[in-house]
Amino acid sequence: MMPSSIEPIEKKLKNLDWPAAVINFRVVPGEDANGDEAIWVWLTVQPGAAQQPRQRQQLLDCKKTVQAVVSQQVPDLWTYVRLENPADNPAKPALEQA
Repeated sequence: MMPSSIEPIEKKLKNLDWPAAVINFRVVPGEDANGDEAIWVWLTVQPGAAQQPRQRQQLLDCKKTVQAVVSQQVPDLWTYVRLENPADNPAKPALEQA
């Protein structure tokens, strides 16, 4: 069942230790190709990050972590994690890196 709000998911994700290549993220509830309810998490990453072996592995690990966190919040829904270029989502402010 789709959550009434994505705020708890966003709050949990904001507390993650993000790799430097991740500029920001956004959570979008919707339907997958089968018409089933799903949660999409879009990671805005630095251009070219997925082409560099070390950063690619960090992004793969990050995707697994994001899936696990979202699955804890909404266990009955599929979680899809996708990468996007910053040019595709320029209005969002950057994550604060510690």
